[in-house]
Amino acid sequence: MKINIQGLVRPEIRTLEPYFVPAGNYEIKLDAMENPYDLPADLKKTISKKIKGLAFNRYPDAGAVALRKAIAGYLKVSADQILVGNGSDELILAILLTFGGWGKRIVYPVPTFSVYGILTQATGGIKREVFLEEGFQLDPRKIMKEYPDVVFLAYPNNPTGNCFPKDEILEIAEKSRGIVVIDEAYFEFSNRTFLNQLYEYDNIIILRTFSKAFSLAGLRVGYLVANPQIVKEIAKVKLPYNVNAVSQAVAEVMVKNIKRVNKTVDLIKQERAALMEELKNIVTPYPSETNFILFRCERAQDLYAYLLKKKILIKAFGETYLRDFLRVTVGTPAENKKFLLETKKFLRGKNA
Repeated sequence: MKINIQGLVRPEIRTLEPYFVPAGNYEIKLDAMENPYDLPADLKKTISKKIKGLAFNRYPDAGAVALRKAIAGYLKVSADQILVGNGSDELILAILLTFGGWGKRIVYPVPTFSVYGILTQATGGIKREVFLEEGFQLDPRKIMKEYPDVVFLAYPNNPTGNCFPKDEILEIAEKSRGIVVIDEAYFEFSNRTFLNQLYEYDNIIILRTFSKAFSLAGLRVGYLVANPQIVKEIAKVKLPYNVNAVSQAVAEVMVKNIKRVNKTVDLIKQERAALMEELKNIVTPYPSETNFILFRCERAQDLYAYLLKKKILIKAFGETYLRDFLRVTVGTPAENKKFLLETKKFLRGKNA
């Protein structure tokens, strides 16, 4: 029996493009804003001891109680303000399942993190994309003209690297009749946050991740912070046992070693400054408060292809309005040096 599978798929899923992750073996991988530094040996030893005490035959703690308490101590908030997810992507989905869905207007600026749009479409919401102004700046009035039920704002923004003015975001939160999600995935690099505003604005949700500064991209741990009532409602759609026991244990160790994390962040910031100065001599880089730099250059797509041949992976964009842009993650000094060397070779026509 043959079935028309395409005919069974929801219309909004048929036209959806999946999140693209390039496959291949690369000597230098600077495309995904990962931390270039793995965990030090002594921390891995501490983690190994903790993992040895886990019962692998049992489900993980469904409420991630120990991890939530550790995060609460780190942020100086209450544990009932925190919900842990399998990466912040899962929490974005949970937010949309709770406050979005059929007929709900989900608004976000573009360019920004593409998962907002993918999951809005997947959950049946109405996508409202608002183009950023000159210099990748936000216009709150354009956001509010869309009458949003949910607004997503990355702070700092990905892929542009800048933070929108705080008063403009608060203006949106003040005037919005819905939820305002502030994605602070790169907080540790920017040190800018809306955490204190949670007590003034009941409709703000803050997203954070362990994938960047904490060097745990491979373990998929994210969390949101909001008023307890919001957390309680979102928890209704959270999958049971959504964060595995190993990820919970490792993330807890990392939160308790935040000083070690901050040392790595300082190294990345230093490299970001050095990389920015070098890029200014050859392309047009944009200011960044993250662990990556967006830059504009002639023949951007050709440069991307050339670097691939040299087994260096950075980020190119499919969107027409970003075809002249590339994004590079800040790597180790050696990785950055190699990237710059090959980029200079190409741009100076010495790539024959």
